[in-house]
Amino acid sequence: MKRTILGFIVAPVAPLLLFWAGFTVHEFVLAGPKSLTWTPLTLVFTIALGAPVAYAVTLVLGVPVYLLLRWLWNPTVGVMLSVGIVLGALTMFALSFGNPWAQFGPQMAVLGKIPVAVGAGAIMGAAAGFTFGWIALRPRGSPAPALQPANRSEMPE
Repeated sequence: MKRTILGFIVAPVAPLLLFWAGFTVHEFVLAGPKSLTWTPLTLVFTIALGAPVAYAVTLVLGVPVYLLLRWLWNPTVGVMLSVGIVLGALTMFALSFGNPWAQFGPQMAVLGKIPVAVGAGAIMGAAAGFTFGWIALRPRGSPAPALQPANRSEMPE
């Protein structure tokens, strides 16, 4: 139960950090090292503007879907990754209409930008779904797969 709550607290921040990292790399490639002076400020703005949306989506969509999945069967990390992809894509599709800052709306369909927004939402949803699944659903005491020692007796020679 504690890990599930921790997963719902931490997972919405994962897409924000992913967005911020992508934005930082993009700015570094375009503007060079001088753009990194704004990096801490962009992190603050990303968290401040994105956290309310991320936690609202988690409460309105994520928690009910998780409870439904727990009622139907025992979800896995892969299932939560898939759910995150779908919920992220649907959220970005819904936010694509009526957003005056990004100039989303019907004109975006003409410009072909809605698929880009939905794809970005799917990637960010995957980050949230995987993070939640990794924290809440991984068996207790199991380390990360990359950290497990290799069993040399099972390795082919």
